[in-house]
Amino acid sequence: MGILDKINDKYKGMFIRRGNETFFDGGCQRIPTGIFGLDIITYGGIPAEKITIIWGEYSSSKTTIGYKTIGYAQRLCRGCYKRIDGDECKTDGCRFKGKHKPIRCVLIDVENSYDALWATKCGINIDNLWVLMPSYAEQCVDIINDFIRSDEVDFIMLDSIAHLTPSQEIENSMEKNQQAILARVLNKGWRKWVASMLDIKTDNELRSIPTLFFVNQVREKVGMSYGDPSVMPGGKGQDFAMHMQIRTYPRKYLFDEKTKEPVGRQVMARVTKSKVSPPMEECEFDIFTRDIGVYKAASTNESKEILKHALKYGIINRSPQNKYSFTCRGVDFDWKTQKEIYEQLLSSEECGGELYYDLREHTLKTVVESRLGGASL
Repeated sequence: MGILDKINDKYKGMFIRRGNETFFDGGCQRIPTGIFGLDIITYGGIPAEKITIIWGEYSSSKTTIGYKTIGYAQRLCRGCYKRIDGDECKTDGCRFKGKHKPIRCVLIDVENSYDALWATKCGINIDNLWVLMPSYAEQCVDIINDFIRSDEVDFIMLDSIAHLTPSQEIENSMEKNQQAILARVLNKGWRKWVASMLDIKTDNELRSIPTLFFVNQVREKVGMSYGDPSVMPGGKGQDFAMHMQIRTYPRKYLFDEKTKEPVGRQVMARVTKSKVSPPMEECEFDIFTRDIGVYKAASTNESKEILKHALKYGIINRSPQNKYSFTCRGVDFDWKTQKEIYEQLLSSEECGGELYYDLREHTLKTVVESRLGGASL
């Protein structure tokens, strides 16, 4: 018996494997955010079964991005992370052969900001969403750890890290000076959560590892004369524990041309850290806060971005007579102008039609593979 076999036998199996023997099928899967530009710079979406943190200034759409990610995740199969299409899952490598099982999502709201109406507009099926409001930070850490080990939850969103309140702050007087309590609690939490995820991955049974999606705010270091003083509350441990970090920046407001009322905002997002894709890429997108023209509240300029990239990469065929065509599941679509494409694509997006999803997935895959030089994640 070799040393690897001895160690595997001593430590209950699957503890050591060769690098080409992955612990799960399919590599690093992705969960799209529902925002096309953001899915491009993250190379398909946030990494499944890993830790992602999104942080930035106030009113930079952090929570809305999280809600839209939950809304898209609920349409995916928890066994293969492919979009649910029909009742039967035919994807090779899916843990649930047969009937589809949608991803189960949990929202942990410690800001008391959850709004069921806005969540519905972001695409969330609130009937299949669990919303928790823990009393203090230590309780939240234990709840997340229980969810990780339960094999009943696939996506956990915490909004937000900055509002977690340790029990000492609640119980003791405000006069008592307390240094870095939240950082100490969270540093234990990161180690505990990662250890639980590793324990599941090295288990003999095929179990689901939840995707952790955390929202955080921004603070400033005191006394800095040079450089960016921005910092995330919660200690340095989170910088090392996360697999992907997204920074959001609010840009200009969008106004109705007729009434001059604000109808949305432009947001810039940058991937400042990524262990699963090239980092330091950025994009801009529009998020609308009310119905305006063809756009609905909580929607983005998604269809316009998809159309732009689909034409650029030749996914929508253009004939010498300046006519456009695309084949979706055996059905041929023909258009005379780009305006016709955009209107039908927008209509398909609103009703969750096959044209929108198929063109989106095909375009996103083509763009990502092109950026990776022909390879795929």
